[in-house]
Amino acid sequence: MSKQRLEGKVAIITGGGGIGSAAGRIFSEEGGKVVLVDRAAEAAERAAEDIRRKVADAQVLPLVADLGIEQAAQVVVDEALGAFGKIDGLVNNVGVRR
Repeated sequence: MSKQRLEGKVAIITGGGGIGSAAGRIFSEEGGKVVLVDRAAEAAERAAEDIRRKVADAQVLPLVADLGIEQAAQVVVDEALGAFGKIDGLVNNVGVRR
């Protein structure tokens, strides 16, 4: 089997319980580790489980955070670093209304 293009890379994907789940699946299929962030715990967990079912050995961390709150972003970064030791990319797939 050929080396996967994203092997060993870590991405935080916001909106991970919705449209971002597709990005998480593709990233995982290419060997990446994924942090799926969503405001809804059920959506984040459901998306993570779906990826684990479809991608053998997927490493997915679902997190719940309201990224409209500045401190929440730092918590997400800290959790990602704690779980995977680094962050290589961000898929900013969530909008914030003011």
